[in-house]
Amino acid sequence: MPATWSKPKSVQFDTRLTAVGDSTSVVVARELIEELGAGQRSAVMVDVNGSQYRNTIGVTSAEHVISASAAVRVATGLKGGDAV
Repeated sequence: MPATWSKPKSVQFDTRLTAVGDSTSVVVARELIEELGAGQRSAVMVDVNGSQYRNTIGVTSAEHVISASAAVRVATGLKGGDAV
């Protein structure tokens, strides 16, 4: 039987970049993780301010997060505390 391809699921949400020390990320609600249906640490394509980048959802002690590297922040013009 040939392999089938299905379009990846997509979610959109509004949030703020959270900066803690040198780390900047966005928190992803558990409901959105469940809606994606790809597991706790799934690979994602992020689109913010017209810039796209690949990342993996991270899990901290109580939250799911997507990090925003310094390069991403420069490309998007964003900093911790900004709305995305």
